Amino acid sequence: MQRRGASFLICLLAGLGFVPAVALAAPPRVAASIAPLGMIAAAVMQGAGEPVLLLPPGQSPHHGAFRPSQAMALDKADVVLWVGPVLEAAVDKALDAKPADWVAAHALEVAELPGLTRRPFRRLDEIGAPVEHGHERKGEPEPEPEHHHHGGNLDPHLWLDPDNAAVIAAALAERLAAQDAERAALYRANAAAFAATLGGLKADLSARLAGVRGKGFVVFHDAYQYFEASFGLSAVAALTIDPSRPVSGRHLKEVRDKVRGKGAVCVFADAQASPDAVNNLAGQLGLKAATLDPLGVGLVLAPDAYPRLLRDLTDSLRGCLGN
Repeated sequence: MQRRGASFLICLLAGLGFVPAVALAAPPRVAASIAPLGMIAAAVMQGAGEPVLLLPPGQSPHHGAFRPSQAMALDKADVVLWVGPVLEAAVDKALDAKPADWVAAHALEVAELPGLTRRPFRRLDEIGAPVEHGHERKGEPEPEPEHHHHGGNLDPHLWLDPDNAAVIAAALAERLAAQDAERAALYRANAAAFAATLGGLKADLSARLAGVRGKGFVVFHDAYQYFEASFGLSAVAALTIDPSRPVSGRHLKEVRDKVRGKGAVCVFADAQASPDAVNNLAGQLGLKAATLDPLGVGLVLAPDAYPRLLRDLTDSLRGCLGN
């Protein structure tokens, strides 16, 4: 009798428009290789879940292997968001150990996405020279493997172009929508809102950088050409393509000659570089020293973190070049 009464009550409530809530399945688990991709994932997943980070910002993505906890996070992921073997050696090694069908179902390799702007590595002597990066170098040999540490000829720092970030967000939204139909509209709406935010942000940052456009600077690690191209900036030189290698005296002299010829103001180091080493090099070059952070060291993987990453880069550039 009680069961018939309960059934009658449920039918009555349904007839009046009150439908008992049905619990949604858990959202797909996303593991992002590096923090900037995690920031993009956090924006796409807002309201559904949060990504996990495979490589903390303090760990170089170029070298090393996974710890057991990192391997476990990858194993549990429904989507592994990574740039590709050109950047994350540890992720590449872990995926190589997986069956091909597992990789096809789980890995989302950003470097292979259609619609991205891709730029080849610059040789050190190309930096500061008028090179059309989007085009094939006809009649020139490709850089030798020892000239860079990533493997291949793609510069993998492609997340520093906000238009590329929008492409990544859209691709991730589609992958999640395919796995989680109940939240498909949410993922797609989040990606669209993220792209709209980046459109306004790009215009704002471009205006803020207008006052330092044309001022020369040196970067310790040539990781910023996507950001430079997006905002009309141009480094006059880089001290290295591979931050794990020491700067030769010969190349330091070449950089010094470029600094004198082009009137550079600052030398920018990555956040992970030794402050003493940076200050020493800045003194030898006669430049002010400052820091750029392409990986978002210290930023939390929040939906607004990626715009903050670009704002922090802008503030660092303006702070040194504008004084």
